[in-house]
Amino acid sequence: MRTRGRILARRGVLDTCRRQRRRPPPLSWYLPAAAAQDAESDRVDVVEGLVIEGGIPVEVLTGIALHGGLVAAWPMPAVTAQTALDAMVEHGRTWGRPAFAQVEHDTRLQGPHQQPAAVGRVIRLCLALEVVPVFAPPRETGVQAAIDGCNAPWQAKVWTRFQHDSLGDLQARSTRDVAAHQRSAMARSEAAPRGSRFPSGGGGNSMAPWGGPSNWLRVLQMPLSYCRI
Repeated sequence: MRTRGRILARRGVLDTCRRQRRRPPPLSWYLPAAAAQDAESDRVDVVEGLVIEGGIPVEVLTGIALHGGLVAAWPMPAVTAQTALDAMVEHGRTWGRPAFAQVEHDTRLQGPHQQPAAVGRVIRLCLALEVVPVFAPPRETGVQAAIDGCNAPWQAKVWTRFQHDSLGDLQARSTRDVAAHQRSAMARSEAAPRGSRFPSGGGGNSMAPWGGPSNWLRVLQMPLSYCRI
């Protein structure tokens, strides 16, 4: 391909306007503290549509720390707001609270979309723990690259590589894979911003009505032109 390009260039049949390549924006450019690596940002996602032979449905709640690189995966029959809540509390007790928690437009993580003023249980937990929830805009793959980079290896190394006899079998393999990944990322994690201590109370009652200021909820609307390279 390079030889062909040089031949065309010598014969003057190429456009004189060379393609301009711009440097990609820094990680979490829309969160100044995270972009400066002064604060950690966790990404949370749900992998759907998996079925174990025999018709056993599987969904996987996944997470990754942007700077620390620590991954998490919880295979279960179905991800609900409560199971996501329990998994995030468990993860927070082990690794601490991040400054930001970024989620996609999933009603189980954000809350009902048909009621714009409603706040879901997971978001209530974030606000109670003083973690800033961040909503990734739809169809913007760049801002979710970190969690997508976590989901693909999990599916390749755990889901696709083995024949799973049951959900428990899959969960055991997933636990071993996550533990191995966390050990390999320990040096990176130690160099990353430290998460604050998780409170012993677990973040309060996530079902209680939210009476705090609405501007605590940060909704990001990123211009599409900025993300084009």
